[in-house]
Amino acid sequence: MADSGTSTLVGSVITSSDAAQDEYVTLLKKLDLYKYFPNKMSRDDVLALVDEDLDNKKIEKQKDLCRFFLHRLLSCNYNARDLEIVTDKKTNSMVQDPKQTSGDSANTTSGILRLIGNRKTVPDVHVACSSSIISQSDEIHPLDVVAAVFVCSDPILKQDIASCLWKCKLAIPFITSIGSHGIPTVHIWPLKGMSDKWSKDGVLVAEESSIVSVPFLTIGFFRFQSDSVKKSNIINMIMSDTEKTHPIFYHRNAVGSTKKRIVSDGMVEISWYLPNGSADNMCLEPVTILNLRGNAANYPRQLQTVINMSSICCIVCPASDLDNDDKQSIVESIKEKNKIIIVVTYDNEDTKGMPVMRIENNLLILNTECLTEANLKRHVRSFIKEWEGNTSITRTSIETFSWADNKVDQNANEIKDGISQAELVMIYVLQEQMEFRKDKLLPLHRDLWRNWVEAENEIQRLNKIPKSRDIAEYRNEKELVKVTIRNKQANLLQSSVSAAILHFLKSLSFQNKVTRAVCLRWLKIRLETLFRKEAQMITKTNIMQHGVSTSNEKLSKVQETQRKGYLGLEHFFRELGQIYEVTQSQTPGKRYDIGYDLPQLAARYILDGHSFEIFDGDVGFIPITWISAVFKSLSKLITEDNGGRSPKCTVLTVYGMQSSGKSTLLNTMFGCQFPVGAGRCTRGVQVQMLKLHYDKVDTEKVDYILLIDTEGVRSPEMSEETRRRRDNEITTFVVGLGHKTIINLMGENTSYLTEVLPIAVRAFLRMESVGLDPSCSIVYQNVDSQSRGEMSSQNMKLQEELDTHTRSACVMEKKEERRFHDVIQFNVETDVHYVPSLWEGEIPMAPVSRGYTKSTSELKKGLKEFCKHSIGQDISSYSLHVNSLWRAITKDDFVYFFRNLLETEARECLDKFWCDLVWTFRVEASKCEARLHNDITNSPNSAKLEEICRSSREKMSEVIIACHENLRATLGDFFREPPQKYLQHMCQWEASSIDGLCHIKEDLIKELELEIVNLRLLKSNIFLVESKVNTLKTKIKDEVVALLSKENTVSKSVQGTREEMMILFETKWKRWILEVKQMREVHAQQSSIDRKAIDILIEKFPTYKALVLDKWKQIVPSERREIKIQQINLLKCQTDLSDNILADVQKLVDKSMNDVEKRLTELTRKPSPYQNGSLEKIVQTVSRRKCEIEELGLKLTTDFEIDICIAAVSIAVTALSKNEKKFYRYFDPVRLLEKEKKNILILFETNYEKTSNALLFVRRVCEVLTNVIQQAIEQNIAREIADDMRNKVYFGVLNNKKSFLYTTLCQMAQDGIFSNFMHYIRNPNKAIEETLDRYIDEYSSDNGDNSCQLRILLERLVNGYVKDIITYAEETQTQLSGNDDYRMRKDVTKDITLQRWIKTFMKIASVKFVVNDIRSLSDMFGGETVDLKYFSNELLKQLKLSTPKFEHLMDLHNAEYKEMKVGVMNLLRHLVVGCTDACPFCGEICICSQPNHRGLHETPVHRPQGCNGYKADVSRVLTMESCQKLVASEYEFTPSRTSDTWVPYKQYQTVHKGWKIPGDSNPLTSTFWEWFMITYIKELEQEHKGKAPNLPEVWKTYTKEREIEKLKADMAK
Repeated sequence: MADSGTSTLVGSVITSSDAAQDEYVTLLKKLDLYKYFPNKMSRDDVLALVDEDLDNKKIEKQKDLCRFFLHRLLSCNYNARDLEIVTDKKTNSMVQDPKQTSGDSANTTSGILRLIGNRKTVPDVHVACSSSIISQSDEIHPLDVVAAVFVCSDPILKQDIASCLWKCKLAIPFITSIGSHGIPTVHIWPLKGMSDKWSKDGVLVAEESSIVSVPFLTIGFFRFQSDSVKKSNIINMIMSDTEKTHPIFYHRNAVGSTKKRIVSDGMVEISWYLPNGSADNMCLEPVTILNLRGNAANYPRQLQTVINMSSICCIVCPASDLDNDDKQSIVESIKEKNKIIIVVTYDNEDTKGMPVMRIENNLLILNTECLTEANLKRHVRSFIKEWEGNTSITRTSIETFSWADNKVDQNANEIKDGISQAELVMIYVLQEQMEFRKDKLLPLHRDLWRNWVEAENEIQRLNKIPKSRDIAEYRNEKELVKVTIRNKQANLLQSSVSAAILHFLKSLSFQNKVTRAVCLRWLKIRLETLFRKEAQMITKTNIMQHGVSTSNEKLSKVQETQRKGYLGLEHFFRELGQIYEVTQSQTPGKRYDIGYDLPQLAARYILDGHSFEIFDGDVGFIPITWISAVFKSLSKLITEDNGGRSPKCTVLTVYGMQSSGKSTLLNTMFGCQFPVGAGRCTRGVQVQMLKLHYDKVDTEKVDYILLIDTEGVRSPEMSEETRRRRDNEITTFVVGLGHKTIINLMGENTSYLTEVLPIAVRAFLRMESVGLDPSCSIVYQNVDSQSRGEMSSQNMKLQEELDTHTRSACVMEKKEERRFHDVIQFNVETDVHYVPSLWEGEIPMAPVSRGYTKSTSELKKGLKEFCKHSIGQDISSYSLHVNSLWRAITKDDFVYFFRNLLETEARECLDKFWCDLVWTFRVEASKCEARLHNDITNSPNSAKLEEICRSSREKMSEVIIACHENLRATLGDFFREPPQKYLQHMCQWEASSIDGLCHIKEDLIKELELEIVNLRLLKSNIFLVESKVNTLKTKIKDEVVALLSKENTVSKSVQGTREEMMILFETKWKRWILEVKQMREVHAQQSSIDRKAIDILIEKFPTYKALVLDKWKQIVPSERREIKIQQINLLKCQTDLSDNILADVQKLVDKSMNDVEKRLTELTRKPSPYQNGSLEKIVQTVSRRKCEIEELGLKLTTDFEIDICIAAVSIAVTALSKNEKKFYRYFDPVRLLEKEKKNILILFETNYEKTSNALLFVRRVCEVLTNVIQQAIEQNIAREIADDMRNKVYFGVLNNKKSFLYTTLCQMAQDGIFSNFMHYIRNPNKAIEETLDRYIDEYSSDNGDNSCQLRILLERLVNGYVKDIITYAEETQTQLSGNDDYRMRKDVTKDITLQRWIKTFMKIASVKFVVNDIRSLSDMFGGETVDLKYFSNELLKQLKLSTPKFEHLMDLHNAEYKEMKVGVMNLLRHLVVGCTDACPFCGEICICSQPNHRGLHETPVHRPQGCNGYKADVSRVLTMESCQKLVASEYEFTPSRTSDTWVPYKQYQTVHKGWKIPGDSNPLTSTFWEWFMITYIKELEQEHKGKAPNLPEVWKTYTKEREIEKLKADMAK
């Protein structure tokens, strides 16, 4: 059990053991920080730009305190700690000045009351403050906010906070604890990155040094008892060299101060005093200042730590405490440790006449009752200076100090692991001398890369080509140089990768984000510290050799040596870029696999908030392959983070002179990490991402800002010619990259204008020439407040300068003279900003000036608004833009080349629009085709058919022409208003695009005309059959009328009449049927198809006619024929054929039969006579697979080739004959006459009884309409079932290919039948069909509980179609009753002929239904009259009661059901499964859900190849590796095991051209197939006649249940 006075941290929960800890938790919750405790708040949480203006907003809530503090601090505002909550109830009474509250007594103490508080007055001050601002119970001390934020921040944010506090010269939290008895935590890690410069021997040096690693004189301040004396004020006063210095330590009179502190009591703050060599300095050497907050007696551990660290201890306490035994023992212990002691006392009535007492040599007592502020400061400083030079006094280094009894933050695992990994890199860095370090550690991007760039630049620009050389030959020579360099790099890569790079890669690949960030941050700090140290050594060596007054030439050499010796993180990334580019440039068989996805690591590095170099500053070139890959990975990562939506970004770039403060400007505005300091300038171009947050989600707004920092122009270290070209490249690149460019100018010196503006203006003119439209802002830095008004008055001069440079640039670019605002949108009043000097006061103790912070905040506000309203673009398209822009810049004629690139992009834009246009055209044409089919099918006779065909040609042509005109207008609008940057390029394609649209129109008209011809022929054939039946129907009708006029002459009873009538009818019916049977023709098409098949086979094998005829006679008609492969069927010269080879060929033969079945499915989609050319298509299908077999190095025997063709053709003959028989059976005269039996019976009955029975007609019409509905259902049922299964019933299974396949695997695992797995692996297409077959049967099965989905669907369809028919019947009645002739009739009944009603109804209903059957009613008794109202009402009643029959569609053994199931199967296979092409190695099917898709087949997850029978050549051990891993390796394979030639896996596409298998040494694997392999390894051995491999032990841990669970979880994603 822990003591009651200690605190325990469990995760992020504080286990309170005293009241202080409860207060601690309450405070964190008030500040909305509890969710971040401890160490969870990151840079991402605080640096994202929010959709509100915090600079001009007041703090209204407690939870806003931290946000405002961090916002101000990270903007380097030294007033960040001035935090007070202002409510709506605020009055005019504010915190009173202590000078005023103390009344006249303030003048009697010479200002000492600013150090000593009146105990009665202070609470009154706080009460006044609290009443005017916020209630006392809700007070939160600003130091509590600082401490709470610090404790809740992760290590990286802590370091950033510490850095900003030091820039602002504010005290930094150093030791914190929870409660008075909690174990203190020392925060060393946040201080590790801090460096600065100070005077040495009275001279301010230029080099920076680490603050924490150098031993400094340390002064510790602490107090006892009450805080009547303001200790922090004393510290600020002592440290202040001038009166204007802002307070480093927060004090009681500061804005927002409250009476009570919770977190910050017991906290030790740290700061430093760094001398600048002035006579007013407190010390001649740096001093560390420690300040223990609160009563030191309550915090013994912190007190002891401060004492141990301090060289001088300053104790503030009442005089009475000096007689206290405890306090005396503390003083004595300090003296025993040889510490210097300063005691500041008060309330000492006995020593009022003794302001200063010197007791012994190292103890000074100061009585504040007798001292003024100035005297107190003078005495303390004098005493410190006295001891400063004493060699016996100890100096403390924070880095080397022993922290006994304290927790140290850098001992936490996340920090310790990160530092340890960084130190592993540094081990190898320190082993090499500075001048050889890069060559040894990073060999690829040094001279080899530089030479490659020179060769590439020469190929593009031909600057050094001799006049006598042939250009093509010269370029080829340079290309050979590039190849040679890449080969050298590849050889270096193959031989070894430096250990430093490997450890750096491990640093990048840490999964823990904090550990990764700590590692990279520490590595950066160590490299910069090393550079400073070595640069100082080089400078000292130069001074020793040549003296202080070194010539400019020698000084340049020193600077060049330092520049070349500098090693930073960007150099490691350059090496990674070269590794990637080298591997990509080599052939697959020679590529080196470093084991990491380098672009992804770099992309994650960017997303972690680091700056990343895209332009190599050393060689002046972009490794475009590397950068494109990084941007691609970046796009992928952020798209995944945004739920599949590709976020948009806006790009801000900064451009200006070298050392003009560009990086500092971006860092201050946005909290970026662009490198500054370390004795160097930015080299190259670096990018950093910043996220935008909005109050409301808006997918149209920009999500990210890309900030691009660039090296400065006019670099003095380059030659004039090199500098001129480099400046033009950088400027053009930067301006072209950004949506807005910030032109950074320094001070009032107009020479900067002439240096920078001409290059920038020319770049803007180039962007305008190629269709880009960036904007710009101009920032003047180092303009103080006194001269800002004068600079504002110079805006007109700036405008004149811009216009002058624009005119000059127009002349250089050979363009018409223009003004600057004609080239770019720019307002000199709103787009020009003035920023004062960065520092306020004299360095090194100067903070970032408040004016600089305020000005940059205003600039940031404007930039943020620009970004929020910018259109932006996604990362992937921006990557293409970077690529195109750089490729153009490398050419001498940038505008010409970039225009060509933009022309290519414009063409792609047009192609995309063109595809949408053509698709619209095709959809409209398909609608025409559907209407055409309906009209022709409903044609009543040959004459009407011709008329419909003729009118359809005209109508369809008119529709296509009208659609063409509309689309042509749309195309014209596109060319008139294309995307802005493509405006100049689109016009060249306008005429050809319009002409192309016209050609499509003509093609569509031709296609529709051909469809009309085909439908006309089909309908004509139907008419030929129907004409004979119609003739007989007319004959029967006449015979019935004549017969019954004689028979019905004698009156009979009703019953006798009915019986005798039916006997008479049946006798006549048998005779009529017999007559039809005698006139029916016997079709001989079956023998015709057989003869056609034989002719085709003999034509293919002319020399084997007898063999073909003999084999054909032996075949048995079948719809499926199995062809078994035997070794005798194959010829191969080199080696014997193995069973595996036969298995491969068997697969191809099986695929051939599957192809035949698919082709026959297309040919027999509808009943029709045999179409010429059908059998030829089958033979062509077989021939394609034969070619694939021969490509494997095999040759089929002629005998076997004949067998395959005969098998395929015999299957086709069977299917085509069956389809033709179905056609003729459907139109058999006997069957057609049988359909008319009911009509003839009604005719017979009405003529027999000499009456017209309207109800009888109604029932018959209803029966026919019911059949019409049934036909509509049969026509559309397959599509309806497929849609219902996919989108409703089996949505979780059939909604996508992945779900379907994973469900299939789950079912196979549940069944546990090995043969099912092998069937799925070997013949996935067949296995998938069988699975779909089961789903369709399950969908259609009736379990007797009314849950049959097919029945539910059919009932829904029936109800819908019945409603349509009823609607059409009502419309028919409305039209007929509204006719003028009908309304004007005087007769009562108002009868109409049945023929008229049928004709009107058919005209209305033919839009949706095929209504041929109802026409027969009109032919039979259309002359009958019926009462319209009665007929219509009765018909509607009957229709509502009608029940179309569909039971035959639900009988799983019925032929109609099987036919319907084939249609559903084809649709689902097409819509859900798509491509079923299998991986040639492991058998996994292609992931693409589109059949016959373009591009390569691929799948993200491959199986162990042993599942499909792959095994080692000699040992016959089954392969357990997946395809990606083998492709990434150096292993080889034999093409389908049919050749002795071994092919490297990396060159697999030379054999399997249709597949894409990316190499990956650590690929994404499916543990399901690993479970399968280890579960059924014995069965696999027997199946493939191989041996079991040494399977990993981890595979044995996989279980069936777990694998099924994982598959289902994956489906649910």
